[in-house]
Amino acid sequence: MSLSRGKNKKNVTDFSTFVKEEIDEFIKYGLLNNSTQSLDEFEASLNHTANTTTLEDEVDRLASSSPFVFPANMTLDTYAQLVYNYDGKRGGLLFRGLYAPLLIPWVQQFAADDRLMILRFSDLYSKPNETVDEVLGFAGVNDTSIDEDYIIPKRIRKNPDMKGKDISLDPTLRLYLNLLYRPINKLLAELLGDDWQGVWA
Repeated sequence: MSLSRGKNKKNVTDFSTFVKEEIDEFIKYGLLNNSTQSLDEFEASLNHTANTTTLEDEVDRLASSSPFVFPANMTLDTYAQLVYNYDGKRGGLLFRGLYAPLLIPWVQQFAADDRLMILRFSDLYSKPNETVDEVLGFAGVNDTSIDEDYIIPKRIRKNPDMKGKDISLDPTLRLYLNLLYRPINKLLAELLGDDWQGVWA
């Protein structure tokens, strides 16, 4: 999305190139250990195995031998500190998906006295009116008569590829990214509760 809107600070025409560069930056800044496999190395290792299973099965099968090596004894607090020290203003796209460590300061500051609401973006598509009503209720706004075009713009509602469906992505790259985010997303349940267990796992 950010690449298509030209919001990234790098001139990258190929998403896989961007992934390779940002993984290198993650290693440089300590978000990943330098024993992490590059996308090219990962792709080469897959070529030696038959790949006839689903993405979910492949992620489960490879989870114990993930190409990504995270800092030892990683807890949410320690990883959040690493993320905080990372220069996220470098135009990073993968960085923006590190939800749990990015959310933790907000949760610590506002969640204890119920001043923080966190929703799944997909709910805005699957149940837009109920989601907006929930947000307005949380904010103490009584008037929930909002035009649907303000909730989901027409250009998005008319494009089925923007409604949570899989967008075309190289299967190996998709698998690689799933293995990157899986351990981070498991921390989401630790931070937000059991309702978030298995989300994007």
